[in-house]
Parts: sequence; C-alpha cells; structure tokens
Amino acid sequence: MKLFAVVGALYSFMEIMDFLSIYTKDHYSKYAIVPIVLAALAYVIFTRRPVSKVSYKDPSERLYV
Repeated sequence: MKLFAVVGALYSFMEIMDFLSIYTKDHYSKYAIVPIVLAALAYVIFTRRPVSKVSYKDPSERLYV
C-alpha cells in the first residue's frame, strides 16, 4: 500500500509541475509514469524496515478461571 501512496505523491508533484508550466506533459513522453513507478519502488524497498522481533502467544497456555 505504501507503493501506491508514493506513486500518487510523485504523480501529484508532476501534475503541479505541469500546472505551473515547469514540466509540460505534452512536450515530454507519455510514458513518464514508468520512472515515477520505478522511483517509488526504489523508495519503498530502501525505506522498508527489517523485521527484528516476532512474538507469538500459544493459545493452549490460557488460564481458565
């Protein structure tokens, strides 16, 4: 889900740049979404924290009162 959030943020940034005429989508390739998805994928992969602790409760160890 974080990937979709990053892609949306980058695409929104590109839309703002197009609105301000800094980056015009009609002047550049229509495949500009490909580098956006690749950048978002790289961001998500490199910012993912490794799992350092796993806890598990055994359901048979319940105390019945």
